[in-house]
Amino acid sequence: MRRASFAMVVIGLVACAAMVGGVLYWSLKAAATAETEVRNYLTRIAALATAVLILSVVILFAVIVRYVALRLSSPEGPRAPDAYEDAWTEAGRRLKAEDAPPVEGFEGDEDDGPRG
Repeated sequence: MRRASFAMVVIGLVACAAMVGGVLYWSLKAAATAETEVRNYLTRIAALATAVLILSVVILFAVIVRYVALRLSSPEGPRAPDAYEDAWTEAGRRLKAEDAPPVEGFEGDEDDGPRG
């Protein structure tokens, strides 16, 4: 399974928190001047937005703490890149002609005769 980039997760959570914060601000501002029935509806939206905002901040905090903890607890330094190996050269080194299976219609076969 592929892991998501730390920056992508943080940016996504911050964007989510900003949008929910905007909804919270809008609903509280509108509730101040609304009638009683609409005010109750907007108050419920504000409560839901507050819960989602708190949840996103907790998740954001947990992601950042996990990232920092993994970076600090890493016993080794930065990983050195692997040496470059040409796959064709390596295959040619490993292959022994006497172990190779016969290939039908191969150009090097003498018993095929001329091709037409």
